[in-house]
Amino acid sequence: MDPAMVTSLKTFKIGNFFFADGIADMSEDDAQRQIAGDINPPLWLAGHLLDCRKYLLDLFGEEREMPFGMIFREKYDPSVEYPTMAEIKAKWVEISDELFEKIEAASDDHFLKEIDWNLPNGDKTVRGAILFYTYHEGYHMGQIAYAKRGMGLKGLVPY
Repeated sequence: MDPAMVTSLKTFKIGNFFFADGIADMSEDDAQRQIAGDINPPLWLAGHLLDCRKYLLDLFGEEREMPFGMIFREKYDPSVEYPTMAEIKAKWVEISDELFEKIEAASDDHFLKEIDWNLPNGDKTVRGAILFYTYHEGYHMGQIAYAKRGMGLKGLVPY
């Protein structure tokens, strides 16, 4: 497998650990709490990351509907009824497991397939999408950690 895809897959698996550990001690109220202004809360960030993993999964076959519609495409809106963190976590596990299987089974040729996405890295291949979303996920995991620390909760790492 392409070495960059091996690294991305390992990074996504680390993301699973941070995701599960990061939401374990969070109440549903904390999950929807904005630490300042109109900053997206952890629940919205988790749903957004779930949507991104679903987009990547689509690159390996049939497209699926968004797990919770399009509510995580726009910034957080406190008047919207969001799924619970437990519902997001259940879909996260389901989609992540399938995504990991698809990445592990894909040929190097599959990673070079062109896609019709405009990505900031300019690489319009399946590989480029995976590389971009590897970075993107780490960015938003950091936001979840920052929000948690701002609430007085532990971050995603023990220090």
